[in-house]
Amino acid sequence: MSESTKEPSNRSTRLGEYKSELIIGYPPHPFSPFDFHAPFSHVPTRIWMDDYGDTTSDPGTMRVLFLFEPNAVTHVANTICKDPNRWDYILAHNRRVLLRCPNAVRFLHGTTWIGDYASPPKEFGVSLLVTHVNCTNGHNLRRKIWNRRDEIKIPKRCFVNDLVQDVKSEGYKLGDSKDPLFDTQFHFAIENCRTKNYFTEKLIDCFQTRTVPIYYGAKNVRRWFNTRGMIIVRDVEEAIAACNSLTPNTYESMKDAIEDNYRRSLDWLDMNPRLQSVISELSLLWPKRRRFGYLSRRWRDLH
Repeated sequence: MSESTKEPSNRSTRLGEYKSELIIGYPPHPFSPFDFHAPFSHVPTRIWMDDYGDTTSDPGTMRVLFLFEPNAVTHVANTICKDPNRWDYILAHNRRVLLRCPNAVRFLHGTTWIGDYASPPKEFGVSLLVTHVNCTNGHNLRRKIWNRRDEIKIPKRCFVNDLVQDVKSEGYKLGDSKDPLFDTQFHFAIENCRTKNYFTEKLIDCFQTRTVPIYYGAKNVRRWFNTRGMIIVRDVEEAIAACNSLTPNTYESMKDAIEDNYRRSLDWLDMNPRLQSVISELSLLWPKRRRFGYLSRRWRDLH
């Protein structure tokens, strides 16, 4: 992966002496194994993670807004763009925030929920997970595929999680581990929304298990990953057509791209080191943040 496609690395390997105060405004996913670690900083730091309420803090404290969830869930991009100076820095993947807020720095999601994967032989077929949430275009797409699953002519496994009340399991119920989703060669990896810069564990988990994602998500995903190892769809019609075009030989023909994406995904497994890196670097600049030349250079490097 070229340097232009990676997240920024910390120029100073020395950790700061101050442990950031992390304020989480949006509840984590109930099944997520990911554990946020408050990063260390070179100055007192307070990080609001998807929290847009009271941003008052001591004058000597660096204020950072960390936009973790997509705007399709939080609906706050317009509000933030009206008054970005409530924070010293904004870590964001949202395109509108990055374009309109001069103190915004791109920070991508990534992460994985996969631990020690056993890599069993994969079966020809596709898997789908339907969850209890149904409030975004991505959530709706999963339900649409479920409702039309009989149109999928290849072997399929349609899972539901324990919180689903309105969909009856057909024998595939997902427990604490996501691993059963990746016993098949293909998996519907459907993000909550289809916007630039937003990809999550839904994609990285496929790459880490060498599963080909039938993907609905980041429009510019080719910037980071090899799309020859993916099948990109935009709606339910394309999703079903993609499934029905697969043969038992398709997976083998994509093997080189699958391995390439596995290697590329290694840079995105854990968000904590990336968050630590960018907070360390920004804290070395603060409080001179109004000299936006540095952030402009980062913009040219990263956007």
